[in-house]
Amino acid sequence: MRAMTTVFNNLLGEVFCERLADFLPARVLPISTEPVPPTIEQIIDSEYVKIQTLLAPGRRSRDEARGRIRTLLAMESHSAEDVVVSEKGISRIERAIKGRRAFSEIFPRLSGIETIFEGEGAHLTVHFAKTKGVPVTFIAADDPRDAAALREVDLQKKYYIGATDLAE
Repeated sequence: MRAMTTVFNNLLGEVFCERLADFLPARVLPISTEPVPPTIEQIIDSEYVKIQTLLAPGRRSRDEARGRIRTLLAMESHSAEDVVVSEKGISRIERAIKGRRAFSEIFPRLSGIETIFEGEGAHLTVHFAKTKGVPVTFIAADDPRDAAALREVDLQKKYYIGATDLAE
């Protein structure tokens, strides 16, 4: 179905100079009119631009902007062990964005994330076996080596506020 949609979109473009996305919603499950999904860089960049817009003078959208900052900080916390999402950190980043600092200065760990698309469609096979296959190596999140790795997260460290404290 996806291949047929892509072929139809290409024919529509070559013959009529139009895109299928102009006639259909941008996302129709399970088929997308966009042939290539956006990269993580594009998603993060658009989120950063939205935050800048929400924090512009005259806009009363500070709470929504802080929520989006919290999301980017949470993404950054998965790339390194020592990052903790806190109100103090959110306020620091909010001031930096209002001060028009570059994205790479504010979120240096997110600047290194990239996505690469090759071929057509997503083909992924995962098979866990105890006796055969490639061994899995555990590495730190900030290790510069290229590797496919599993990362154990200590939930007590990530969610440092206890249930009683949270209820209060």
